[in-house]
Order: sequence, then structure tokens, then C-alpha cells
Amino acid sequence: MVEVDCVPTELDSDSDITVVVSSDNDDKDEHNYKDNETSKDAEVPQSLGPFWHWNHMQRKINKCMLVSAREHNISFRLCHPDEAIDHHVAYVLNDILSSARYRDHAFKFGISADPANRFTSFVDYRFLDLMVLVYTAEDSDFTAKYEEQCITKYRGDSRLQNRKPGGENAHCGCSPHFMYVVFGKPRQFEYGRRLSLR
Repeated sequence: MVEVDCVPTELDSDSDITVVVSSDNDDKDEHNYKDNETSKDAEVPQSLGPFWHWNHMQRKINKCMLVSAREHNISFRLCHPDEAIDHHVAYVLNDILSSARYRDHAFKFGISADPANRFTSFVDYRFLDLMVLVYTAEDSDFTAKYEEQCITKYRGDSRLQNRKPGGENAHCGCSPHFMYVVFGKPRQFEYGRRLSLR
């Protein structure tokens, strides 16, 4: 499957979505938001706050939340605009891979304008446990650049599953674009690769 090419959207500074911080949810890294158009309440992860007003962001994140399940989960830990992406990715990798649940897992970097579709519809990812969105940009050149840098940085790590240098699908889909890390056991990655070759 190939994601469709679209023109990038512009920053929507006139957004009518207000992000409301709820102090009792701070330890869960979640915020509540109210969409004035639909008047529905939902939980928005704190890391999405700086980007929530971008065109199509709400739709793409809601789609991720809709397809996410405990054993095939999409998580949101987006790098804050003031933070260095390499430090953020290192922190996320260390945090996840040191937890008891993911200690024996491998990881792979990727980019997509539609992470929900990438994680659920592509056979090579269908059997993995976790996708973590770590970076977002309205220009896919940035996500492609950081994907390449991360793959290069972790090339010596035996758990890295990337075989290509990165940046291959930089201009697919409309913004926002995401860089993510997927996690699974090495046999899950291998099984997905074998199925994708059929």
C-alpha cells in the first residue's frame, strides 16, 4: 500500500479548538479538550498540546485512538518544540525498553502522514505491540531528516530493525507528518517481513 501524495497544509492559527489543562491528569500525560464544533469531550495527551491547532491533527490523532488496543497500542510522546529531538528519542527508547513489558523488544523508526493506517493496515506492522509517535512537523522533509539521523545513530544497536537508511516516503500524504518508533519482539518483526514479501 502507498500513501497518497497531497499538498501540505498550513498552520491553522485561527483554530477553534481550546486545549484545557486538567491538573489531576498531569501524571497521566493527558489533557482534556473541547471541540467547539462537535461539543464532545475527549482526552488529549499532553505532548500534543503545542500541535493540537494544526489542520488535520485532531482527525489524525482521533483515528489513532480509535484503532489503538492494549496489545497493539499507539502512544503519543511528541517532542516539544523547545526540546532536542535526539535527546527526546533517546529518553523514549530508554524508558520503554527498560520497562519489564518491553525489555526483550526490538525497535524500528518510521515516518508517516497516517500512522493509524500504517500501524493497522500494513502487514509488516500488524503483529507489533506498540507504536510511539515521537515527532511531528508540517513539512515531511523534517520527519525524513530525523528518521535518517536516528537510524544512523542507532545502527550499531542489535535491536534496531531498520534495514534501509530512512526518508524513503518523505512526501507521501498531507500534513501533519509524524516520525514514530514501533516496538515488537524480533520474531514479530521477522514474521511481518516474511508476510509482506508474499
